[in-house]
Amino acid sequence: MANYQTLKSAIQQVVKTNGNNEITGALLQQSLLAMINSLGDGYQFIGVATLNTNPGTPDQNVFYIANEPGNYPNFGLLAPVNKISLFCYNGEWILKTFTPLIKQTTIEGNVINNPDDEDLFSDNTLLKLKNRVYGEFGNGNLGYKILRVNKTLSEQIINTNTIYEIRYDFDLGNTTLTIPTNCVLYFNGGKFSNGTIAGNRTKIFSGIYQIFDNIILSGSWNIENCYCEWFGAYGDNINDDTLAIQAAINTNIPVKFLNRIYKISDSIIVESTAGVYTTDGYNGKTITGCAGSKFIITNNKSLFIVRGFGNSINEINLSYSPELHGTYNVAMLELQSLDTNQQKTSCYNTFERIKCCSNVNLPGGSGYSGIGIRLVSNGLNATYQNRFINCYIADLNKGIVIDDESTMGINNNLFIVDVSNCDYLVKGNPNASVFIGSWQAGFKLSNEDNVCIDLAGSENSFLSFTYDVGTWEAGSRMAPYLYLRGSSANNNFSQHCDWKSIKGHIVGNIITPTMIPAYNDYPIAYNTRSAIQGSGGLPLTFAPYDNSLRNSGIAINMVTENIGYEYASITLYPTRDDNNIPTDIKALSGKAVGKSFELKVLGTSKIKFQITLPANSWIDGLQLYFTNRRPTFNALKVNQYSTGFDSTPVYTEEIDISNWVFTYVRSINLAPRYFDMPYRYIEIELDYALEAPQNVGFAYISAICNNEVSGPILEE
Repeated sequence: MANYQTLKSAIQQVVKTNGNNEITGALLQQSLLAMINSLGDGYQFIGVATLNTNPGTPDQNVFYIANEPGNYPNFGLLAPVNKISLFCYNGEWILKTFTPLIKQTTIEGNVINNPDDEDLFSDNTLLKLKNRVYGEFGNGNLGYKILRVNKTLSEQIINTNTIYEIRYDFDLGNTTLTIPTNCVLYFNGGKFSNGTIAGNRTKIFSGIYQIFDNIILSGSWNIENCYCEWFGAYGDNINDDTLAIQAAINTNIPVKFLNRIYKISDSIIVESTAGVYTTDGYNGKTITGCAGSKFIITNNKSLFIVRGFGNSINEINLSYSPELHGTYNVAMLELQSLDTNQQKTSCYNTFERIKCCSNVNLPGGSGYSGIGIRLVSNGLNATYQNRFINCYIADLNKGIVIDDESTMGINNNLFIVDVSNCDYLVKGNPNASVFIGSWQAGFKLSNEDNVCIDLAGSENSFLSFTYDVGTWEAGSRMAPYLYLRGSSANNNFSQHCDWKSIKGHIVGNIITPTMIPAYNDYPIAYNTRSAIQGSGGLPLTFAPYDNSLRNSGIAINMVTENIGYEYASITLYPTRDDNNIPTDIKALSGKAVGKSFELKVLGTSKIKFQITLPANSWIDGLQLYFTNRRPTFNALKVNQYSTGFDSTPVYTEEIDISNWVFTYVRSINLAPRYFDMPYRYIEIELDYALEAPQNVGFAYISAICNNEVSGPILEE
């Protein structure tokens, strides 16, 4: 309605005071209709419309104001953002919008909250937070700038020593964004995606949430730790965090892992960029977790692969998905020195508090999967001086594996590692390395031999203790202790061992037998005079390197009672008694085991070995070795004479064998007494009392012979 005064005049013309209180109906009707038509000529405001308002079908022109942007289905209209929207009806609903014009307020006078271009400024009639320039309010103050979405990053990130606040998402478009020197990227709800950010002593201030999406960080960064969560990791044991973790490690910034479970589908590569030592040490990567940082791989691949120099990984837990049990056959932590890698040599790496364990509880030793720690090398590549400190491996097929196919070797590595309940605790060919820890043998497998230490290397020191060790014998419940392969030599084993738990190339290695009779393979009781040098212990199972009995001035003869001849080489033993039994058996002290001979024990019998020494000589040790024909004797005696075997002994010792635990004798080790009574003649007497004839074979006799000095030491 354009003019309300016109309507008032029309009413005044037809509605009059006539004294009779009468109003003509025709005139009044005409006037009211004119009023309605006049009111409906424009748009009548009905109210504020919500998204659910139903206006029905009006019979005049009306309009609503939209409450918020969005779709209004009952009007068939869409209200845009940043506009005032009117829904108008003139036979159909139409949308009319306009942009509100906010007139800038002009402030005059002394108003204390007036924008002063320090904290607030006016930008095209709008109030905004003021950017700050480095040194504007003092030399130590950084500049401050909020990155705006209506400008490019290249025209905004131009100042050094500036804090850049990222409130919005920015797509780099696969380009490189170079940050000026000594700046701070302050993430406050925004993120960068798709490109490379080159730092220049750049800091990052952010919460632990995603701020990078498909971003590579290059250059130099002044950051104590970065997080894989910055690159999109969840750590919820549901989502695959492989790419995010790899992106974080590739930054060359120390990576910190939280108390979360990270699911991994592919190997994580930790590779230093160079093996060059600088003032900052070797340029390796640093990874640090916490007691609850756990990584679970879902495919049959090594979990962490480490290459190069000076890498450091600390306090993480590694395992494989339970679905892989029985098929997982690779290493959770693998140190590589391979020709195919960019970094072909891996040295001076440090691993602390790493746990490699099965994710499956297997009581009773039903068989395990996977490897804990593996070192592998080939070609001309070395793997040395790596340190594994306070690590733990449990419930796997193999604990520590050394696969050396290089010409340089896997040498001089330190393993302070506890290993429990693995089929093989240590397997491979390390050299000059040290192994320390508390170890537990696994259950013996029924289908193959498994062993705690399966060793083909040399010069290693095993300062560990392994409990629950079994033997190589059938029926053993636990795995045996040691298998020395090939030419393995000069290894030192500090643990006292049961001889039944050892096999292989024993010669040239330091192995100490146990002093506990119940665990001995050999039938020697604890602390008897039959032990080595009379000090107790076990007999030797291999001949000494030298044998004084081969000296030309020494004679060895044999005297027997109730003994039958079985076999003796006529060439080696030509001197015989009436029963064809050898008497001169000096050849038994020869270098070859093939000089053995056999006799037959016919019942109550005696065999005496009589040794004649040069004058002023004595024996410190004496060993007699048997062949596989070795019935048990019932008495053992050692006689020592000064003038001859038919004289009275100067010393006799009857060895008490009543508490010996054995079924057969493999060797006897004696220590004849010297005191102040010199002797030249020593006799070993074996007494038998067998119910049925049995063969006895002798393989070797040896001793250490000493001579006294006679005459002046120096001539005047």
